[in-house]
Order: sequence, then structure tokens, then C-alpha cells
Amino acid sequence: MLAQMQDQAFQRIAELKEQNQRDHAARIDVENNYRMLMEDKTEMIKVLKTQVIKFKPSMFIIYAHPLCLGYM
Repeated sequence: MLAQMQDQAFQRIAELKEQNQRDHAARIDVENNYRMLMEDKTEMIKVLKTQVIKFKPSMFIIYAHPLCLGYM
């Protein structure tokens, strides 16, 4: 009887260890996916900032033009 209970306990421990390993691997996958998404977003922000910097001077010229400001 005692040996059977010990076997069940060891089996349960082994199951819990396997579940823990699967959970750990899943957490690592989620973290890696999140990190990649953040890197993509960061890269997109850099691209958009670059576009804004390149576009801003031409916007200033257009809006600073006397005809655009109402001067004649």
C-alpha cells in the first residue's frame, strides 16, 4: 500500500515537472513574440519619425509661403 502511494506521488511529481517545463517553454515563446513585436513597433516608429523629419521642411515651406499666409 505504501509503495503504491509513493509510486503515485512520484508519478504526480513527474507530471508536474513536465507541465512546469511546458509552461516555461510557452512563457519563453510569448516573451520572444512580444519582444519581436516591440522591435517591429520600434522600427516603425523610427521610420515614421524619419519620414516626418523629411516631410517637415517641405511643409514649413508650403505653409510659410506668403500666399498661404494670406499676404499678397
